[in-house]
Amino acid sequence: MRNALLSLGTALALCASATTASASAFLVQLDDVVESGVAGNTYQDGNLIESVLFPNEQIDSSYGLWNGGLLSQSFDFAWNIFEHNGSLSDTVHIFGTQGQGSIFVTFLSDGDGQPLALLPNGLSIFETGGWQTFAAFDASNDFGSDYYVWQFRSDIETPEPGTIALIAVGLLTLLGIGTLRRHRDAKGQDVTGT
Repeated sequence: MRNALLSLGTALALCASATTASASAFLVQLDDVVESGVAGNTYQDGNLIESVLFPNEQIDSSYGLWNGGLLSQSFDFAWNIFEHNGSLSDTVHIFGTQGQGSIFVTFLSDGDGQPLALLPNGLSIFETGGWQTFAAFDASNDFGSDYYVWQFRSDIETPEPGTIALIAVGLLTLLGIGTLRRHRDAKGQDVTGT
């Protein structure tokens, strides 16, 4: 009887560890700092398992869930991503239906010079140049529940080197003019005795 209980306990422990080991954490990153397009990278438990380059800085595609996963609930996320000056830089829309094994993703960037339209019910966020999370959801499978996190990274507009040099010259000129005025005023005070 004791051996049977020990065997049963071992079997239950092995089943529990197999179930835990089979459920995964997925990180999907959309990288808009790549010059030739948008890179879509999928990581499973920290390991890169898929990398796709989408040309023209846009994605309009379905994304199949891994491990035979089915969405635990329906969702619909929309984001309008702004630059610091307030202009619309990117839009992202991701949605899925409960019980389905894929989701749909649309990511558009202003990289081709064409103006973007605001997503009607999109939330607003300002790009930081770092990874920003915009969606998270669960997908159930035979082994448990996989967890998905979606992030994007968008390039921040930086001034051209010539613009930076022009600003530096302007600041140095103002500094020089201020120094000359202070020097002239100091001499003027000594001469008049005031």
